[in-house]
Amino acid sequence: MSLHDDIQKDAEQYGAQSSESSDFFKFEKGVNKIRILNKPTILAMHFFGKGEKAVVCIGIQEGCPHHKEDDQKASIKLVTYVIDRNDGKIKLAELPLSIGYTLNNYMEDEDYAFDEFPAPYDVKITHDPDNSDPKSKYVLIPSPNKTELTEEERKEFDEIMGKMTPEQYVEKRKDKFRAPKETTYPERMDPDDIPFD
Repeated sequence: MSLHDDIQKDAEQYGAQSSESSDFFKFEKGVNKIRILNKPTILAMHFFGKGEKAVVCIGIQEGCPHHKEDDQKASIKLVTYVIDRNDGKIKLAELPLSIGYTLNNYMEDEDYAFDEFPAPYDVKITHDPDNSDPKSKYVLIPSPNKTELTEEERKEFDEIMGKMTPEQYVEKRKDKFRAPKETTYPERMDPDDIPFD
C-alpha cells in the first residue's frame, strides 16, 4: 500500500472524505489549477527509502523515536483544503513545502499580497514528476485575477471545516503513531470502606 493509499484510508476514517465534495487532492502531471482555502498546517513525515513505509512524525518534543535514528530528519508537507478547478470540488491536499515558500513570496509581493485565507486568487501549479531537481517538480504561478469565492463554495467550505479542519486531520494522523497512554487504575479498595445505604 502506498503512502497516498494510506492517506486516502486515513482521510476516510477521519471523515475527511465523508461527502462527495471532500475528496483528497492529487497532483496530475502538467498544470493543476487550485484555490488555496486555509493557511496550511504542517505535517511532518519520516521516509526510510524505497519499499519502506513512511511514518508521521509526532514531533521532537513529544518524543518522536525516529529523530534518534542516525539523526533522521523529517520531511515537511503542508495540509490545507483547496478547490480543484478541474472538477470544482473542495478537497483536502498535502502540498510540498516548496509551494508554501513560493506562495509566501507572492503573499509579500505588492501585486499579489494578501494576509488572510482563503487566497483571493487561484494558482496554477505545474507538476513535473520526472524533473530531477526537487525545487522544479512543482512550479506555482498565481492568477492575476482576484475573485471572491461563490456563496455556494463558501457554504460548502464552512460545512467541511465543521467536520474536519486541517489541524484536526494532522492530529488524527499523529495519533496513529503516538505511544498509547499508560492507564492508571485506582488502588484496591477495602470492601468495608464502601458506603451502603
